[in-house]
Amino acid sequence: MHYSKSTIDEVRRTDMIDFLGKYKNLSFKKQGADYRCMEHSSLVVKGDRVRWFWNSKSTGGTGAIDFLIKIESLTFPESISILTGSVVACSTTYNSKKVEPKIFFSLPDKEELSPSKLIKYLCEKRGISNDIVFDLMKKDKIYQDKRGNIVFVGVDENNNPRFASMRGTGEKHFRMDCNGSDKKYSFHLKGSSVETLYIFESPIDALSYATLENFKQNCNSSWEKLHYLSLGGTSHVALDSYLLRTKDVKKLVLCLDNDDAGLEATGKIIEKYAKSNYEVSTLLPESKDFNDELMNFYKYCKI
Repeated sequence: MHYSKSTIDEVRRTDMIDFLGKYKNLSFKKQGADYRCMEHSSLVVKGDRVRWFWNSKSTGGTGAIDFLIKIESLTFPESISILTGSVVACSTTYNSKKVEPKIFFSLPDKEELSPSKLIKYLCEKRGISNDIVFDLMKKDKIYQDKRGNIVFVGVDENNNPRFASMRGTGEKHFRMDCNGSDKKYSFHLKGSSVETLYIFESPIDALSYATLENFKQNCNSSWEKLHYLSLGGTSHVALDSYLLRTKDVKKLVLCLDNDDAGLEATGKIIEKYAKSNYEVSTLLPESKDFNDELMNFYKYCKI
């Protein structure tokens, strides 16, 4: 698709505070002349709300196009397509009186013939249990869309889809929330014992831990007893909302990534809930995350 120079120039002036709030559910606090991300302290948006720099990643740029290319590893055409296709509501210049267009949630069309890319990616490449994957497919918690992406679905109290995130199955790194998704209903799985909630950054990490639980208990259905929540990153939005809706939860087990962002988010959640009625503990993977942990388990245990 061809985009005019005026369209590209307009997208380049996207307000990064608005963009990152809608696209990544990130929040910012004014600090001097700049804006610092509350979830990733090394991510800074400059005072013009267009230029940005992510110190821990040693990269920066101007506007959302650079962010999608440098951080999300998308191509230039893919970035323009996202920014002009209302995947997020983008503003071109900051105006406190602007009216944001209503974004309606809709699930991507399902691939009805064969979910072969989903199965190959999750089961073969990521090592997640076939039993878990097929069970979740039957329950429409995960499916393959017509473009070959995996869709992870989050539902509300009435089991209505309210959130969906896509994960690419090819060599190119692709991951994003679907249009109109409500982060409060991020991907989660309610087990038979809901007193303890296991909290992860991503659905794949949650399913990796579920697979490890089956090996640990030597039972293919052990994973169904546990209670899992994916934050869809390191924001607290999904956790805060979920705990308001789920009164049975008494214990929180933080299983976030073993990296700077994950450790920082873990510390903030502990601090936030330290004076609550919840019992909070951490379960830190020895590797970067629990999918790495699962793959190392296969490697060293020769399963």
